[in-house]
This record gives sequence, structure tokens and C-alpha cells, in this order.
Amino acid sequence: TGLCRTLPNGDELERGAMRDPEGVMRPYEEIWRDEIVTPLRAAVFVCSQNASAIYSTSVGDIDTILPHEICGMIVRAGTWFQGVFRNPQLGIDGDQRLFTAERWRLTNDGTWQRIFRTGKYNLPVERLNSASVSTALEDLSFSEGGLYWRCIELYEGETIAKGLPS
Repeated sequence: TGLCRTLPNGDELERGAMRDPEGVMRPYEEIWRDEIVTPLRAAVFVCSQNASAIYSTSVGDIDTILPHEICGMIVRAGTWFQGVFRNPQLGIDGDQRLFTAERWRLTNDGTWQRIFRTGKYNLPVERLNSASVSTALEDLSFSEGGLYWRCIELYEGETIAKGLPS
């Protein structure tokens, strides 16, 4: 649970407490800042060990995917990618080495730079960065190392991608 207050520069400071992997309540602080998203591009990718769990649902219908079937998610918003991954082959036991989180930003020269990482798994951000409504359908979903990644939402400007594989 957290409470926010506006800072003099317009950012929001959130302070609160949440449970860590061992179940102990710990304090936290986060800064929230509004940014203009350019280019107007957004994408959501999910990962599962079970291909039918993510390929049997309709595009944009993430609510029908059972949470225990998902082991990763990557979201792109403009010049940012952020993703999380939990290694499903190692189970869930509170060991943070089983968890990976990454944040990437598109630089001025057009390359993606990882600016934060915790964990050992390499999220396939560089493979996903070119997804657009004009991307070949087979490039929006792929398998790698026994894991299945699927694009479930894709937007450019006011355009919602149609005809994504279902």
C-alpha cells in the first residue's frame, strides 16, 4: 500500500510498504513521472511454457489467460521497454535469482540500451523492438528455449493491429 504526494517539479513520490519474497513487509519509495510517449507505439508480449495457454486466446483478451500459465511479460511504450520474467522450470520459492526484471530505452541514435537489470535471464527485447502493425505476423510470436512468446496487444498511433495470430 502506498501514498503519493506531488513534488515541486511535478513528479509523484509514492511511499508505502509491500511484502518481499519472504513475506516480510518492507518500506519502499518510487518516483512517478509523466512522459510524452513518442513514437506512438505500444506492444504487450507474454511468455509461457505452455503454448496453448497463450495461443488459444484472442488478441487483446489477456483476461482469459490463467495467471499461473504466464512466466513473463514485456511491455513497450514509445521509447521504453520494461519486462519481468520468472523461470518456470525452477519453481516459485522466493529465490530472487529465479526472477529477472529489465528496463530498456531507445537512444537518440536509434539503438536500444538496457538501463536496468536484475536477475540472470536475458529478455528478448532486441528481438521484439521492431514489432509494428506492418510486421510480418510470424515475427510477432516465437519460441525460444522451450518458452513461447506472443504479442497480445499492438498499437501505433490510433491504429490497433488487426489479424494477429490467435
